[in-house]
Amino acid sequence: MSDIITVDKSTLLTAQNFRFNIVPQNFPLFYPFVANSYNLKIEYAHQADSFFIMFYSHKNFPTPKPSGSLYSMENLYVKPDSTWKIPNNPKQYYRFDQMGIYKVTVDTSKPGGANLLRYYDNYPKIDALEALLQPLDYVASPNEMEKIVGETNLKLAIDNFWLSKTESMDRARELIRVYYNRVYLANYYFTDIAEGWKTDRGMVYVLFGPPNKVTRDLVSETWAYTKKESDNEAVFTFIRETGPLDTEVFVLNKNESDNYSFKRAVDNWRRGDVFYYGNL
Repeated sequence: MSDIITVDKSTLLTAQNFRFNIVPQNFPLFYPFVANSYNLKIEYAHQADSFFIMFYSHKNFPTPKPSGSLYSMENLYVKPDSTWKIPNNPKQYYRFDQMGIYKVTVDTSKPGGANLLRYYDNYPKIDALEALLQPLDYVASPNEMEKIVGETNLKLAIDNFWLSKTESMDRARELIRVYYNRVYLANYYFTDIAEGWKTDRGMVYVLFGPPNKVTRDLVSETWAYTKKESDNEAVFTFIRETGPLDTEVFVLNKNESDNYSFKRAVDNWRRGDVFYYGNL
């Protein structure tokens, strides 16, 4: 899932014409998010006197459900909150402290540019209460979520949610460990215009775990979950599209069998069992 990079330099403004380097180490930033307040230097593969930075403040999108998609929501990012111009100076570095998306380009009149996402400190790790709470939306009922949010001790309420599904402290710990490790990995691999766990691939990854087989071409990516000694499998196909802010996104191509697979996965988690398709 992570070792394939689609090369796209079809225009002078595609994202791969831009690079962010962490200074003073001068390490390239390989992922589209900045975890902490790094000092970053911007590089461009062609001649340009200056860069334009368009800032879109962080939006806490509702958790997409299996029947929907983050990318189908209207007005995801339409107009930047602010735009400013900076010189293309190889000796100058910049900080991106405010939570949101920074689009860097050399021409605001044309599509393209590179996006840099700034979330909470230590992203993609799951070490903030809000980061623990929101992903529960995939497996908790609306009433359960409302009750958890209303508790004074949010961390205890989250722990009690998991404990209520199994009534075993050890099994609850295992549920928490696996579930949030999947959330972390979804953030690490699938972040685009939102936290990785909210994307279509992230949603499948959190509920189902890593697929047994991944195939990818120029237009799609397909995940297959298989069982030992059985021909039964769950297959999810994600279509490669250009999403908001000219970001490459992978949109789940849904069908009726997907709804059944998602229901089984959610039911499994709610019974207090880590969901692995191969164990069905």
